[in-house]
Amino acid sequence: MSAYMDNFHFCFECQGEKELDDAIALAFMGSNEAYATHYRVTIENDKTFHAEKRERKLSRIVFFSGDYNLTENAVAFPFKATPALCADFARRWLAEVNYGDEPDHDGSNSKGWRVYNEKFGHIDNSWNAVIAVSPVWAMHGK
Repeated sequence: MSAYMDNFHFCFECQGEKELDDAIALAFMGSNEAYATHYRVTIENDKTFHAEKRERKLSRIVFFSGDYNLTENAVAFPFKATPALCADFARRWLAEVNYGDEPDHDGSNSKGWRVYNEKFGHIDNSWNAVIAVSPVWAMHGK
């Protein structure tokens, strides 16, 4: 990709380790960034709501490239974190984060994830945020 798109939008929900690796690698390719320099972890609970949408905000980890326009509580990596390292970091975090109550439906559930960005490819209005990862329940029908 020769130039970053201001309207690059990415959202992928799935489960599995290889799929997480591939999704994060693809998100970095679309953002035109080769590595992350910072990250931020946000742990939300069931009583935390998104003010505009009146919905529950998910726990998430956000990866940033560059130290400009950082959102609150961003932590610097002591090295340039490749997409593969970010995927491993996210996978380890997902193994321990609280997914909340399992959905009640006619089928079964397993732990999955969502890799995404928000409007204009930003996250929380930070234009150097590359991608966010949140835990989601993967729902399997009968």
